[in-house]
Amino acid sequence: MKKLLPISLILAAALIVSCKNQPVDQIKITGTIKNADTLVLKLVEGQKVDTIKKAADGTFDYQKVSAKPVSGYLSIGKKYVMIYLIPGKDLNLSVDMNNWDSTMVFGGKLKPVADYLADKRKVMSKWSKNTLAYYSKEPAAFRISRDSLEKVYADLITKYEGMKAFEEQYAAKEKLTARFEKIVDLQNFQMMSKYYTKKDTVILPAGWNDFEKGLKLDDPALLQINAAMQYLSGYIGETAQKDAGLTGDVWGKPEFLVAKFVTIKKTFSSPEMVETFLYNNLGQQIDGATPKGIDAQLTEYFALAKNQEQIAEIKKKVADWASIMPGMPAPEFTVVDLAGKEFSLSQFKGKYVFIDFWATWCGPCKQEIPFLKKLYEDFEKKNIVIMSISIDQDKKAWEKMVTAEGFKWYQFHDGNKMSDKFVVRYIPSFILIDKEGKIIDPRAPNPSNPDLRKVLDGLAGI
Repeated sequence: MKKLLPISLILAAALIVSCKNQPVDQIKITGTIKNADTLVLKLVEGQKVDTIKKAADGTFDYQKVSAKPVSGYLSIGKKYVMIYLIPGKDLNLSVDMNNWDSTMVFGGKLKPVADYLADKRKVMSKWSKNTLAYYSKEPAAFRISRDSLEKVYADLITKYEGMKAFEEQYAAKEKLTARFEKIVDLQNFQMMSKYYTKKDTVILPAGWNDFEKGLKLDDPALLQINAAMQYLSGYIGETAQKDAGLTGDVWGKPEFLVAKFVTIKKTFSSPEMVETFLYNNLGQQIDGATPKGIDAQLTEYFALAKNQEQIAEIKKKVADWASIMPGMPAPEFTVVDLAGKEFSLSQFKGKYVFIDFWATWCGPCKQEIPFLKKLYEDFEKKNIVIMSISIDQDKKAWEKMVTAEGFKWYQFHDGNKMSDKFVVRYIPSFILIDKEGKIIDPRAPNPSNPDLRKVLDGLAGI
């Protein structure tokens, strides 16, 4: 007669086999989602989004080869879960959408990290609910509140650090995260305080920026921390503009990118950090202002870059612009007005066309509206068509705002992502097209920029 092994030993053996089956370079998350109104989950990491199909019984299984941890969130309909996935270690999630908070349970080797993130989110949620109250305080009082939040985070990390299986490396990352999140909040206080209190001036006390003392910027670990990347991006931009003596609105200007390349190479000795920030700023420049005038920076980047995926991405970004550079025929498109009537670009042949891609939720877009209104009034009887094309996903929000404001120039809704044909990655974006339907400028000056008037006044036959 065979002797049966205790159940505990069988489960332990199964766990060992399970661990051996997961490669050391694989991230893995599995689980069961009950009562979800969607069969598609989304794993969001920065700007990267992977879709995960959920089976009819609510189970899902996501595996992916990755050399680095993945930090982001799992989106399930209108709910989301903060996650941190480490290669070689698994995470399991179980939750009932009808009772989200009380039924969420984590398992797997990454359970302690997931539990920590769930607790952290509760702290974040409590703080964000009182945003108005915090940013309405005087600077000194705000700093006291922010110091208190920092202590809550520190206590939370300490609590989990003492637990078995909590990742030591992850704890160190979270301590850096907490520090840079506070730094970013202090940096943004003046702007946020003006917004919430409607004050024109908010005076910060002496020593407000002491947080910058002792910061070690040349640490590759910062590349995995969103708040640190936000801080470093701002630091690069401000330092580059100051050192190069650039004034005014420098967004999208090639000389600003040149200055940022200089600052990046001067600030970082880590090859990984140099490549990352060159890639980030180069991509931003191409997306926002075309590849024009940055050939030298492209050549420099391609000569030193090692990340083949990012190299391919930059090359694709450049290639995407080829069909809409000056002199090329503008892509045909169809949009609808408030009444649901379709309009196509070809209908306006024989007239110049000035296009504004915008959205109702976009602050900078709305800041341009008074200038667009004045532009329309000044050029109403000339040979030019001004059209605003909303990329709002919420069409009703667009209809409500346009109806309430009574804009007199053409108002259209882009329900089929026609904006992609014009490589619109940032809004507002403005395009100028000639009478023959050819591109004059795929990124024309904003209506608030006096240069636009000079361009329009110089058009033949306008």
